[in-house]
Amino acid sequence: MHNLKYLDDDDDDECDNGMELRVFASLEVLILDLLPNFEGLEKVERGDVFSCLSILKIAFFPKLELSCLPSLKDPDVSGRNIVLLRSISSLCGLTKLTLDGGNRVTSFPEGMFRNLTCLQTLCD
Repeated sequence: MHNLKYLDDDDDDECDNGMELRVFASLEVLILDLLPNFEGLEKVERGDVFSCLSILKIAFFPKLELSCLPSLKDPDVSGRNIVLLRSISSLCGLTKLTLDGGNRVTSFPEGMFRNLTCLQTLCD
């Protein structure tokens, strides 16, 4: 899966019969590792695709940017980059954030923690 860019790359959110398609609607835990071309969970952000996702573990994604994940509480991020850190700042429901490795980042983006009002634990 070296060339995988998105888990859900469908531009259209309807089935052939006109019914709304909700992929990954019950997924609570997602672990992804070593996908160098991975850019995001969804190609087109719809907001309700990963509506139950609460635990996300991701490792070494140089192009990854996280979209709207309202139920995400506990991401574990390895090999962090500045683009990923900026996108994490919009995940206001986080209670715990684990940042592993990533010696390339020496500081956090300005205002990164401003929206993380529920954050209780920050681990490195």
